[in-house]
Amino acid sequence: MYIKRYTIAVSMLMGVVGWYVYTYVTKGTMSLNFFGYQSIEIATFLWVLVPLIILYLATVLHISFYWFLNGLKKSNTEKYFQEMIEATIDTYLGRKDKEYEFTKELKNSEIKEVIDLREDIKNGKTVNLSKYSLELDNDLVIQNNRNRY
Repeated sequence: MYIKRYTIAVSMLMGVVGWYVYTYVTKGTMSLNFFGYQSIEIATFLWVLVPLIILYLATVLHISFYWFLNGLKKSNTEKYFQEMIEATIDTYLGRKDKEYEFTKELKNSEIKEVIDLREDIKNGKTVNLSKYSLELDNDLVIQNNRNRY
């Protein structure tokens, strides 16, 4: 997050606004009356800065709230991804002691396609691996080249 940069920028803005009001508008003081109660006299530039400070605090709370929500979403996604990796490893190793339930469905068949390609290469068939951009020293590419001859 850029809260530090935002704080620096807002501090500079508040300083410039406060300086401008104090220098060019008025150097006097002012007090407000609320229901017959008179508040203490404060310099006019401070009365101008009070709304800026309140808006700054509100925006920092807003940014922090959505930063927190994004962190929760990211954490949940990373945990789900890690569970999928563990399930895939257990499946490849033939472990049946754990059962996994996934609430989201896989919408594409890319994983199935890769698994089928891998099995075809192991069974001695030649397949087209060009769309995967594998390096020449990859085990699947080497085995696929051996299967051609």
